Amino acid sequence: MATRRGLGLAVIGVALLMVGCGSTAAPATRTPSAFSALSGKSFPGAPSSWLAIANPYVHPADVGGTVTPPVLTGGTGTDGASSDTVAFFDFANSGAASAFYNDPPLAARITAKGILAYVPLTGATGVPAPSRGLDLRACLWAGGPNQGGSSGRGTSSGGTLLASGQCSQGTASSMGVGTIIQRGAVVVLVETVETSVIGGSADPSELTQNVTLATSALQLLQSVGLS
Repeated sequence: MATRRGLGLAVIGVALLMVGCGSTAAPATRTPSAFSALSGKSFPGAPSSWLAIANPYVHPADVGGTVTPPVLTGGTGTDGASSDTVAFFDFANSGAASAFYNDPPLAARITAKGILAYVPLTGATGVPAPSRGLDLRACLWAGGPNQGGSSGRGTSSGGTLLASGQCSQGTASSMGVGTIIQRGAVVVLVETVETSVIGGSADPSELTQNVTLATSALQLLQSVGLS
């Protein structure tokens, strides 16, 4: 009898050890109430023309694995020559957030419909890791044969970006730069879309344009307990 009892206790001990190991390996979970606190906030340091942070969808929408609709704000940049957007994405855990951070889907563009691909842009982001740069790729008018009117970033050709990196219509170009940041189960995407001269590829130095917005976004996350 004593032997059987000892074996039973040993089995229970092993089971508890396995459960404990599983809970230790689980990714960090989100804080729904903290994420909802972002809605209605004014974005720190943004121009007065920017609206409060809000959900752009009438109905809840999944964007690349999000568990609640993303919220965002944006408008004309402080330089008066760009269109800037800051979006916040909420995930069930840090693992899901990492997948989005490492390979943002096209749906992440939300309001900047001219973006046709997110291409990694190697360079210093100016904010702590995990953060990295993105070249916002598009098919734009360049004023050449069969490519339409005047040149300028933000003027979509209506073409599609092919797997080769070329366009079915228009010229493959950078329309701006993005900075993507992960903090636990939340991802922030800062986008600066230029409205001036067309360009082939983004330069890493352009990421400096996003530093102020990215820093303000991190401060906002911290203020609601998300960073």
